Order: sequence, then C-alpha cells, then structure tokens
Amino acid sequence: MPVPVPYLTTLRKETVTRLAALTPFPRVYDSRLPQLKRELLPALRVYTNSASHQGRSISIPDFVTTAHLIVQIVCEDINDAAIAERIDVYCEVVKNALLCDGKWLQLFERVLTMDVEIDRNVEGEWRLTTATIDFGVQYSCSYEPVVPDWLQTVGMKVDVIDPAADPNTGEPGTPPNVDGGYEGGYPGPDGRIEVEATFINPVSPFPSTKPNGQAKGK
Repeated sequence: MPVPVPYLTTLRKETVTRLAALTPFPRVYDSRLPQLKRELLPALRVYTNSASHQGRSISIPDFVTTAHLIVQIVCEDINDAAIAERIDVYCEVVKNALLCDGKWLQLFERVLTMDVEIDRNVEGEWRLTTATIDFGVQYSCSYEPVVPDWLQTVGMKVDVIDPAADPNTGEPGTPPNVDGGYEGGYPGPDGRIEVEATFINPVSPFPSTKPNGQAKGK
C-alpha cells in the first residue's frame, strides 16, 4: 500500500510554493542551508524545527500537535539603517503572503504563535542580516490501529412482537400459538421473521497519520 505524504512535508512545500512567487525573493530553499553567498541574496530558507504532540484520547493515539514552521530571510545592505528598513519590509512581505492566504491557513487548525528574531553581522562593508520568522501552528493527527479481525458482515433477523404484525396475542400464561414460540403468551414473538437484513463493512482502511484534516479538520 502507498505511504501517505507526511504532513510537515506538505506544509513546507506549500509554503515554498507561495514564497517563490514573491518578486523580492528569486531563491527560496526548502532546507536549512549553510551560509549563502552574496550573489544569491536576498534568499529565503523554509524548514520545520520541531513538533510536540499532546494526547487527547484514551482509546487510540490521537494528538493535538504544535509544529514550528521556520521562514528565514537572508539579505544585506550598506549600512544599519538601510538593512533595518529592508528586513522590516521583507518580513511584512512574507507575513502578508502567508497569513492573508486562505488556502495556506487551511493547512492547519490555527496559528498559535509568531515570533521574529533578527540577527545582524556588523563586520565588513556590507551588513548581512537574517530574520527568522517562527510560525507555531496547531493541527491534529491520529494513528488508526490495525484491526486484524476486521468485522466484515453482520446479519440481522427481526421477529416483530407488535400484535398488529404478530398473531401471538394470547393472554399471559397461555400456550404459544406456534410450536417454539414465546412461552409468556401475549405479547411475544411467534417465530416468524418479519425483517431480515445483511450489512457488509468496507475493507479495513490502511492505517494513516493524518492531521485530521489539515485545516481545522476540514
């Protein structure tokens, strides 16, 4: 059976696709690359840092999960004032591109936190600056247990005891109207099956790790 695509992989790819469409950033990397060369700037790095799971079910492994999606902006300019303004603009471009995108927001249940950290290198003629935007997003995931003795078929037979449908209407204590019928007399089954049905369950599903529907369980 095919292995489902991991949720965090989907989250990173969807984020990279959106950021790669932004004019200021000709290069968006789906990885935590080492130091970037000057000719590659400005550039973005997208990666997931950590994920914590909190159980919410006593019957199956079902979790509310918080993951940290990291978007790093790397750029440089000639002085502190210029690079400060540039990095502020870039941060707003990234935040608006993601947080105003309704389809991106449907990838998880909600944004819990958003932290921005600025790291400046003041050595040399140019000022290299990295802004790290940490999105703490919440989603749900369940691990469905494998059931080796999966229930496939259920048969049901109904002997109606309503006097309108069942002729066994003698007084309590009287013999049943048919052999093997209800010994208590009226009301009771007469051994005649009025309703019969067979229910067939689908094949056991492949166990999956699904963020319960990406986007608020949708």
